[in-house]
Amino acid sequence: VLDLDGTLVDSKKNISEKNKQTLQQAVKKGVHVVLASGRPVKGVLPTAKKLELNQENAYIIAFNGGRIIEIATEKCLFEADLPEGYLSQMYDLSRKCDIGFMTYQGNDKLITEDDNEYIQLELRVNQLERVTPKSIKEYVNFPVAKYLLAGEPQKIEKAEPLFKEVAGDKLNVFRSDPFFLEILPPKIDKAYALQKLIQKLGINREEVIACGDGYNDITMLQFAGLGVAMENATEQTKKAADYITPLYCMIASWICFQLEIRLGRFAVITLPDGSVTADNTRWLIMTGILFIAIIVIGSIFFFRNMTRKEIFYSASVLVAINVIVGLISYKIQGMLVFYWAELSEWNIFVVQLLWQANINPLIISIVSWILPYIFIIFGKKSIKE
Repeated sequence: VLDLDGTLVDSKKNISEKNKQTLQQAVKKGVHVVLASGRPVKGVLPTAKKLELNQENAYIIAFNGGRIIEIATEKCLFEADLPEGYLSQMYDLSRKCDIGFMTYQGNDKLITEDDNEYIQLELRVNQLERVTPKSIKEYVNFPVAKYLLAGEPQKIEKAEPLFKEVAGDKLNVFRSDPFFLEILPPKIDKAYALQKLIQKLGINREEVIACGDGYNDITMLQFAGLGVAMENATEQTKKAADYITPLYCMIASWICFQLEIRLGRFAVITLPDGSVTADNTRWLIMTGILFIAIIVIGSIFFFRNMTRKEIFYSASVLVAINVIVGLISYKIQGMLVFYWAELSEWNIFVVQLLWQANINPLIISIVSWILPYIFIIFGKKSIKE
């Protein structure tokens, strides 16, 4: 189950070819693929078509749970509309909070009297036709899936508790983005729709993997057997997830190298004759601090979200490259060795210590190569741990 914006699609609303191929392979193997979004149906169908998800085991959850659509037939399997009698109250409160008010007609029209950059975003992303009535209160006399409020993030943040207080348990109010506040029927969200869908398909929740990044994904991640938050997810979303997509270990190495370059002055001393050289004691202190820092940073921010098996495999790739580059370096000295050294500077403290202790260079090389395995101790035994 995949959220779209910020998860499956990037900031430019594009889908990588690798993601497309992976999802197509999953569908061919009988895996049910669900695109779960706050967008209206029309805003999700083009993405489904780009992914070529036209098999019977592909579905859309639209309007943050207000609709379930079978992609192959575009048949609606489930729908929930807002209860009557709340439009005027919600609209009037939006005027007091100075934020835009929108709702939908069918799957292809956006109804609003207002205009701001966030309303324009909703129109553009979903390719909706705009309807601008003189009075939205008089125009809307038909069932609607949701109300959408749009404005500056600070205004939305202040408005959220006010709308929740008025709505009580009669409506479901939550943010989907910092600039969007959603008003849906009671209990309706992505998790509720997902539960309805898997009941129809005869699938247990333990068999569900859900991926997302936003506030509106939290209940879905909590409901799924495995909830995966993107690295770019909100902090609340990350806390609700079982797993967070990790950044590669190489980023830490690169950061450490850059710090070492900038802190290198500490290790440089000027001799009486005016020449400069590196002081071994200062060099060890500096690299030691960096080594400890990268271990701490890695264990807290990177590797605690990975299983030990994942770290082992990642480290094995790094070790294999280290061995290959190390062997080449015995034969040639050139830019290849230099550039790789830039990416493996994080462990130079250990190398320097062994060198100062007059350890055999071959042993030093072997220790340096296998050092990435140290991060295994910070990993989880399993994804669900």
